This record gives sequence, C-alpha cells and structure tokens, in this order.
Amino acid sequence: MARPIKKGLDYFPLNTDFMNNRTIRRLKRKGGFKAIVLYMDLLCDIYANSYFIEITDNYIFDLSDQLGLEEKDIRSMIEIMIELGLFHERSFDKSHILTSETIQAVSYTHLRAHETLMNL
Repeated sequence: MARPIKKGLDYFPLNTDFMNNRTIRRLKRKGGFKAIVLYMDLLCDIYANSYFIEITDNYIFDLSDQLGLEEKDIRSMIEIMIELGLFHERSFDKSHILTSETIQAVSYTHLRAHETLMNL
C-alpha cells in the first residue's frame, strides 16, 4: 500500500537572523515572546497544510489549549501580526485565512522541487 500524498512541507526555511528582523522585533515588543511562539506555531501549521490556514473558533481553541494562552490573547496577537504585514490582511478579512506572499512563494518553490525529484 502506497503512502498517502502529503499536502504540505516537512520543514520550512527560517533565516538565521529571524529574531533580528525589525518586524519580528516589533511583534515581540507588542505581543511579547508568546507572540513569537504563536507566530512560529502558525507557520508550522500553515506549511504543514500547504500555504494557508483557516482561522476558526475550533482552531483558536486548539491553539489556546496547546500553548496555554487565552483565546482573546491569541486573536489579539494575530491582529498584531496582520497589522505588521506578517499575514495578508485582505485574505484574513475576507475568508479568515492566514497566508502571505512569502509563504506562498516558499510553498510553491519547495513543492515544485519535490515534484521534480519525484519525477526523476
């Protein structure tokens, strides 16, 4: 029996100067280190599932339960991330989806490279 086809990535690139990035430093200032942990958790979920994630009440509950944060704090930190441009505002406002051009480009590049390897 063949393995099921995986939708997302097993890993994603993280720049070595991630914590020195001005936008990340602003996130840390506005939301604390908990916002950084939440951002990394969101990125892991996004890349594991493809290039976006839908933010539902159940998903917020799951994050709250996993990270030990209040649901209202998670929503507030996501709003900060959107304000800072870490996620695409229109996609969130229209469909409650978190994504960005960078996330989409990384996903596309890695999935294309994987397809190329699979076709060798």
